[in-house]
Amino acid sequence: MLGRPNSDFGRGFYTTTIKRQARHWAWARYYDPQFRRQPGVRPVVLRFSVPRHTLAGLTCICFGIGAYNNKDFWSLVQHCRQSNPKANPPVINDHAGPVYDGACHWYDIACGPVAAFWKQRSAMHDADQISFHTTKAASILTALINSGNKKKYDVTSV
Repeated sequence: MLGRPNSDFGRGFYTTTIKRQARHWAWARYYDPQFRRQPGVRPVVLRFSVPRHTLAGLTCICFGIGAYNNKDFWSLVQHCRQSNPKANPPVINDHAGPVYDGACHWYDIACGPVAAFWKQRSAMHDADQISFHTTKAASILTALINSGNKKKYDVTSV
């Protein structure tokens, strides 16, 4: 999977349920100096409408809050933020923090709050993220794009 290796939940395709946040992310990427802007190309927001039953067969981890004492959330964020791209992904084990099973398994989807200052265990207010980490998960979004159905997938200029 492509993407920045040092993101909250590791490499993946990140989405949000908040349009304002999606617009901000699009503009932030557009102006990021590590990406070459092409003349006439503007950032966009992609909207996906994914039926719940489509996600049922995926392995997901979801965090409701990014409270300071949410050890599972912050240990996963710390692992993903500090690891190199080839590091073994963690498997969360009942409030014990990340453990490593040696088989290099990863969640198809991870969702939860957005870390503002992860070293201080501070989450952004009124922000969320849903990240797709495996080919199996990404193929759901690809199928929506390929469907051409504007009710399931749409592009909006920002």
